[in-house]
Amino acid sequence: LTGIFMHGKIPTLKISLIQIFRAHLWQKIHESVVMDLCQVFDQELDALEIETVQKETIHPRKSYKMNSSCAG
Repeated sequence: LTGIFMHGKIPTLKISLIQIFRAHLWQKIHESVVMDLCQVFDQELDALEIETVQKETIHPRKSYKMNSSCAG
């Protein structure tokens, strides 16, 4: 179980999903969410004990970039 509840008819859901992924809308949504998160992190640097916030461009077909480091 995913815990996600769907309401409405399947054709309506299909149309909604098609609209989200058409014309790079998902990419725009993702970019907007990332920018909002970066802005919040930037405002809360001290509270979150973050040194810097850096937004990097990634491949448009990927929604993540793996970058790990060890703090000693």
